[in-house]
Amino acid sequence: MRAHDAGICVVSAGGNSGRALTNSQSSWASPVCNDGPNPLTDNYVLGVAGLAQDQTLAWYSNWDVSTGNFIDVSAPGSNILGPGYYDPTFPAFSTYETTNSGTSFACPMVTGLCALVLAHNPGFTPAQVYTVIRNSADNIDHLNPSYAGALGMGRINCARALGAVAAPAAVTNLTAVDTPDDNGGSVTVGWTKSADDGSGAGTLMAYLLLRGTSPDGPFTQIQELPPGSTGYVDTDVTDGRSYYYIVRTTDGERFAESTVAGPAVPANDSKPDAVSSLTVVDRPDDDGGAVVVDWSGYVAPEDFASYRVYRSVRDFTSTSALTPVATIANVATQTFVDQTTIDGVDYYYTVGVRDTASNENRAIRATGPVQSYPNNPIAIGPGLLFIGPAAVPADRDAATLLNVAPQLLQAARWDTAADRYAMYSPGNAAAAMRLALGRGFWALLEQATVIHPEGSTAPAGNFAIQLTAGWHQLANPFFGPIDFGSSTVTANSNTMDLASAETAGVFGAFAWTYSTNTNEYVLAYPDLGHGERIPAWSGFWVKALSNCVLSLPRPADTDQAGVSGVTTAADSGSAGQGWRTRVVLRTAEGADTQNYIGAAPAACEIPSPPAIDARPQLVLGRANVSSEAGRLAVSLGAQADADWRWDIRVSDLTEGQQVEVMLPDLSGVPSTHSVLLYDGTAGRSVSMRTSHSYRFCAGAEGVRELVLQVAQADAGALQIGTLSAQASSAGGAQVVFSLSQPAETSVEVLNIAGRTVRKVEEGHLRLAGIHTIVFDGRNSGGALVPAGRYLVAVAARAENGQQVRRMMTVNLSR
Repeated sequence: MRAHDAGICVVSAGGNSGRALTNSQSSWASPVCNDGPNPLTDNYVLGVAGLAQDQTLAWYSNWDVSTGNFIDVSAPGSNILGPGYYDPTFPAFSTYETTNSGTSFACPMVTGLCALVLAHNPGFTPAQVYTVIRNSADNIDHLNPSYAGALGMGRINCARALGAVAAPAAVTNLTAVDTPDDNGGSVTVGWTKSADDGSGAGTLMAYLLLRGTSPDGPFTQIQELPPGSTGYVDTDVTDGRSYYYIVRTTDGERFAESTVAGPAVPANDSKPDAVSSLTVVDRPDDDGGAVVVDWSGYVAPEDFASYRVYRSVRDFTSTSALTPVATIANVATQTFVDQTTIDGVDYYYTVGVRDTASNENRAIRATGPVQSYPNNPIAIGPGLLFIGPAAVPADRDAATLLNVAPQLLQAARWDTAADRYAMYSPGNAAAAMRLALGRGFWALLEQATVIHPEGSTAPAGNFAIQLTAGWHQLANPFFGPIDFGSSTVTANSNTMDLASAETAGVFGAFAWTYSTNTNEYVLAYPDLGHGERIPAWSGFWVKALSNCVLSLPRPADTDQAGVSGVTTAADSGSAGQGWRTRVVLRTAEGADTQNYIGAAPAACEIPSPPAIDARPQLVLGRANVSSEAGRLAVSLGAQADADWRWDIRVSDLTEGQQVEVMLPDLSGVPSTHSVLLYDGTAGRSVSMRTSHSYRFCAGAEGVRELVLQVAQADAGALQIGTLSAQASSAGGAQVVFSLSQPAETSVEVLNIAGRTVRKVEEGHLRLAGIHTIVFDGRNSGGALVPAGRYLVAVAARAENGQQVRRMMTVNLSR
């Protein structure tokens, strides 16, 4: 206050808190805000904000948004050079000069200007000095849009404050570069406009742009631009030549020149438009190994040089790391057939366009994946087919795939959730009937048809199928046969081979296909002598025991020795050592030949898949388990057992139907064992070693229960053990006897003189054990015999020729 009253100019740093000074006293700083008794209206102190070297508000400086005049002007305050303390013994003080920053370095700039103004006008009061400095400042709000009006009246201008007439300030940040992404022939020049453009004395009249071919000149004016201009595109240039530029600011009489910018070398660096519409498809009607790439409709640039076709087995968004598989110089050629593909491998493609200056857009996203595959027309039918697509048509309709009118198609697929077949219905196919890779289905074709493979195909690598517990109709999703035994199963993040998955109770280690030649199921895995790879377009049955993922091996990968990270079990591809033989069912309606009994180191049981139709079928029970026959097609008992027994059920019979059960090849059965088939309904036993087949006529019940026994022949003597004959109240008798080993038996009743009265049975094959025969009391002519004493004779003959006979008496009454 006293300094002001004494006519002394007071200049103060604005403060280095980097905050706004407002009307609130809590934001004020001293002494910059000590502007008099009424700080928001008085102006006793000339406040100074600090600027960075680019004339923007320095990061440390306060600024003013109050209604007063705390900050009056701004001045450079960053990296100000000045004398420094010198002491060579300290590295930090090893020079005579140093730099520093802050509003305390901007303040002396303004203080010096105050001295110059007073020297030029000795009678000025402090208020007059402040007015001259404020009114002559350059407005730099355009350089500080976030602080417009907050930097006082602007940056100090010493010349103008002293009344000197100077040229408008030169432009800054002048640049000259080749115009990017053009076809050449232009240079883009840019600058930060003069500080006197729209501020200060407002004397700027024009920007004069000069060009030369050397940084030392000469420079020739090429354009005059109005105030406010910040750039110009020079199109009067030649590609490949170097150009240099300066900008002059003028008020019509005086000039200020910028620094030289350059060299700028114009060039054709405009990249041709990318191909935006690209299709990649497997070439139709071929044997595979080819993909068609098509970009028809693309409009090429005038300076076109070539098309470049890129390919990768992985998706990509740039071709920078790729080498083209083809370069096409003919602008009219807009298709390419890649005949170097490997069937079943995913490929991604794109097409780059290069101009005569070698410009090419490399940031292009690939189109794909696409696979090549053999897609020649496939003739199938007529008859019943178990089929699945290797290429799924877009509408996922079985009629489309099979090239059959929907109203003529008879098709079905097993619905695992419903545990029954879902039937095809034109235009309203059940979800289970919708085609998908890996899904198999039944189709009954009245006449032959032709499949034209097209649509979505299996991606690269193995093919994973999610399974729930139950039977599933699957299909080979590839264009080549698969080795089902190389499949893996994943459950609870554990990946296993098939044998391990079965041991874990996750998945049945078997697969059934269907033979159109014999019209029956065929066991494709494990190999029981008829195993085979599952062909392309073929369906097959599997049974999941719990939720899991089945991974089918791509055909090209099935010869690998193993799969990394897979739990394996020994001998997973067969039923093991031991013996086995087929049990065959034949009727006039067809045959069921894929049933096996036998023995292995560990019991092996494979169930029959769901029935195809109502044709007769044979199913086996578990070895040495006396119960109703199960639904097994393969039942191998434990090899450690000496003897084996199976219950057999023949079902879906019609009354009067002629049925034959055969064991066509017993060469694998141990020669030390007998093979006997027992029909409890007919009361008959048959040695299958001598007859190999058993025939019967089906009854009204539609089912026949049989027992098959493979027993070790007794090396001891054939014996008829317990023998008893008990007279019945009806005048007959019940005969009970036991056999030490299987034998053909004959039972006859004789009178006391030894003459035959009746042969009750003759040449009947019976198993070892106890047997009961009923004599109805009638002679061979059918007449009742008189009461009295009779003889009962039981004779037995073993397979090895041993014979034995026993007799006892029985008293018959009337």
